[in-house]
Amino acid sequence: MEAPSAKGNIGLAAKIFTGFITLLLVLEAIAASVSVPKYESIFTGFGAKLPFFTEVIVASTFWIWLLPLAALGIIYQRMPKGKSYVLPVLFIFVLGVLYVPAALYGLYLPVWELAEAQA
Repeated sequence: MEAPSAKGNIGLAAKIFTGFITLLLVLEAIAASVSVPKYESIFTGFGAKLPFFTEVIVASTFWIWLLPLAALGIIYQRMPKGKSYVLPVLFIFVLGVLYVPAALYGLYLPVWELAEAQA
């Protein structure tokens, strides 16, 4: 029986890695789609005008779904041709990671502004 080649192991690791990244992007999109509208309804219930950055975050909850779709598209397009797809998917993952602190800042910005107005 032949031992598996190093190239085969790297290819398998790349597939697992990009699959895991895509799964994380899907989970991030689900979390954003569930939590952001709740924050929006809370702030609009107070009658407060949302800051511009918060409005951008609220509007981006639909567009965040483009990240996992783009990752899947890159994998689907490049894998059969034998081209590398790990770095483009990793770049998309970095965009997703950067979205998390931006979303947290955007969602808590109205809270900080309300607290500042009360002080």
